[in-house]
Amino acid sequence: MGSTYARKETAAAAAERLERKRALLHTVDELAQAVADGVTDPRIDAFLAWLRHLHRYSFRNALMIALQWHARRSADPALPELSHVGSYRAWSGVGRQVRRGEHGLALLVPVSVRLSDQSTMRPREPDPLDPDGRTARLLRFKVGHVFDVSQTEGDPIPSWATPYPDAVDIIPDLVAVADARGTAVTWGDTGKALGYSEPGRIVLSAAVDPAATVSTLLHELAHDLLHQPLPNTDPGPAAAPLPPAVMELEAEAVAATVLGALGLDAIAPAAHYIRNAGGNAAMVRERLHRITHAAQAILGAILPDPLADAEDTCALYT
Repeated sequence: MGSTYARKETAAAAAERLERKRALLHTVDELAQAVADGVTDPRIDAFLAWLRHLHRYSFRNALMIALQWHARRSADPALPELSHVGSYRAWSGVGRQVRRGEHGLALLVPVSVRLSDQSTMRPREPDPLDPDGRTARLLRFKVGHVFDVSQTEGDPIPSWATPYPDAVDIIPDLVAVADARGTAVTWGDTGKALGYSEPGRIVLSAAVDPAATVSTLLHELAHDLLHQPLPNTDPGPAAAPLPPAVMELEAEAVAATVLGALGLDAIAPAAHYIRNAGGNAAMVRERLHRITHAAQAILGAILPDPLADAEDTCALYT
């Protein structure tokens, strides 16, 4: 009698697990269609619109800025990571002001100087398009200054992180999944990013509300499961690294799929993120097995299933 009852329970659990897998497949297909349809998320749109007000700097200027900030942090470890930078005018344009007493970060600003006919700054070669030399110009550089966002105050910075207040309770479970793999989850300064992962460690922004941390933790946990080797294990022969667009697509799709299984709609922000990262609908569908496999492993840990293989949370294939 007990044996028959156990078999019925097992059959019911198997049916539930099959239904769950079908739901995951449907969510991934829905995500692929949203990517194809160009579905956008207003939070990301607002953040990108805000970001367009800030100038993008050349590699040399970016290096100069980074080195100066690094020197300041060496002298004052309390300073945050370098984040968004802009000129005094740029920050004013987005409703923020540089705080009194802040010192800017030097960079080189190109200036085009018009040369008059009397100019003797340097010999000029004849220009067939300007035989009289009336519009001849010389490129010069002057020193300008920019400021990190941490040196400013004023209007809040738009966040593209979508909050999921109903899912905050799963954060400890997700941390436990990472811990089972030997991966530590910490909160700290992550600069521009909401979080990042590296072998054996996931770091989440301490400045982000817990409700908005859920999707980031899922995203980084997916990176850890799919793209990082298990700590203290032999990774075997090195496989060709996946393109960044594919890794970002997989991680964001896993996060959206898990949230979907929890009854939370994350399709629009995930589709927007995937397109911005260089992904497309075909790539989503090509990665269907890996996305659902990782999502099942996470769900198996946070929504216990009597048939789930506990090892799924600790060993996924790259």
